[in-house]
This record gives sequence, C-alpha cells and structure tokens, in this order.
Amino acid sequence: MQGRALVAIIRCLGTSQAMPKNKSGAKQASKHGKSTEGTKGAEQTAGAVYSTNTGTVAIRVRAKPGASESRITDVSEDSVGVQIAAPPVDGEANTELIRFLSKLLNLRKSDLSLEKGSRSKDKVVMITAQVSAPDVLCLLKKQIGL
Repeated sequence: MQGRALVAIIRCLGTSQAMPKNKSGAKQASKHGKSTEGTKGAEQTAGAVYSTNTGTVAIRVRAKPGASESRITDVSEDSVGVQIAAPPVDGEANTELIRFLSKLLNLRKSDLSLEKGSRSKDKVVMITAQVSAPDVLCLLKKQIGL
C-alpha cells in the first residue's frame, strides 16, 4: 500500500521531477549537437565578452593568480587575461577578481558574480547590471591600451 501511494505522489509531481530516460543518465543531444535541456544563461554570441539569452553580459576570464598587482594583461577572441593580486587559496583570488572587475567597470560588486570556474583558471563572470557587451569590451581594451 505504501509503495502505491509513493508512486501516486511521484506521478502528481509531474515529469520535471522524474529521472532521465536514457540508461547512462547523460543529457541527450539533438540533431544540431546541442543539449536538449535548457541551459542557464546560454550564450548568444561567441567571444571573450558576450550577451546571454537572459540579458546579462558574460566575460570569459583566464585568471593568473599570485601577481603583485591586479591588471588586465590581454583581450583575445577566447578570453580576457587577468593577473590577480591574491593567492589561489580559499577563494581569495575569486574575491579579488570580482573586486577588481567591479572597480574597473565602475559597477557594484553585487552586480558581478562568478558563474563558472571557481576552482579553475578559466572562469566566467556574469554582469547583471544594465551594460552592453561592446561597452564592457571597450573598457577592458582601454585598460591595456588597445
């Protein structure tokens, strides 16, 4: 009796709570090679700085922690190189990266968040403030004299 009640409750919750249908539990790809599940803030364009479907701006960062001062080292097609004046210990470099970018872009620290790469050199920083990707890219390039 308890087993049937549990099955009924699971059915009432709907299919969004159900386990994946395929045996491996992996996401299934569509014909175009993209995931069939929605991704949070999927990108609209490629590049180091891009706008997302949710209206936020994302920056791909290549972090270089342990520098003597925080600064932008390069802006390439793939990422923005940033030297960080903090060691990569206990999230200190991530905190310094957010502080440095917020000061550089003249935004509040709460407008920036580390979306991916908390334990990696390759990171994605999301900007929730009302700024455009070209404006952010221009400010970053200005810092290295481009």
